[in-house]
Amino acid sequence: MAQQLYRIILITLLSTLCACSATRLAGTWINPEYQGKRFHKVLVMGVCQNETYRRIFEDSMSRELMKRGIRAEPGYTLFPTAKKPDKAAIAGEISGQGFDALIISQMTGKMTEEVVHPGYTYFLGAPLWYEPPLYDRDWFDYYSRSYDIVHEPAYVSSYQVVTVQSNIYDTATNDLIWSATSETVMDRDVNALIDSLVNTLIDGMKAKGLI
Repeated sequence: MAQQLYRIILITLLSTLCACSATRLAGTWINPEYQGKRFHKVLVMGVCQNETYRRIFEDSMSRELMKRGIRAEPGYTLFPTAKKPDKAAIAGEISGQGFDALIISQMTGKMTEEVVHPGYTYFLGAPLWYEPPLYDRDWFDYYSRSYDIVHEPAYVSSYQVVTVQSNIYDTATNDLIWSATSETVMDRDVNALIDSLVNTLIDGMKAKGLI
């Protein structure tokens, strides 16, 4: 029973931690020569074969930036078709609308991870501890209480992890200012996963004083 209680507590803690965020930053880089100015108007562009996912990402990132007082524009409002805009078209919008930063995010990898969950044994009796003297007092005690012992076999579970590369460019110099590689566990619906990705990226930008 004690082992069962421990397992329940452990699973609850893990579930709580996993529910907080499906995304982590695997690595970040910031231009050492960057002077630290904050951006005020940002163009957000997602690179994705799925147009719906692209729009969800650009909307979510723009919304979170605007919550922090930064004007942000989803790329699809300027380039509504799935066709990739050329450099001249993007540069023209940046110059014409006064964007001082450009955020570009794209998926760079997808992998499957496996977790081995070890087997365990627990006692279903009333007390929270095991009492050997009561267990083997006689043959019937041994026989009847053997049904109270549960053996759970080991098993393997798998999950998918998506890697996303996100870069911020200063449009005045075209320099790369900040770059982050994030890993997102595919454990919920797409909207929730994208929100998790965006919030993690926002936290990373904030930590470096970019927003």
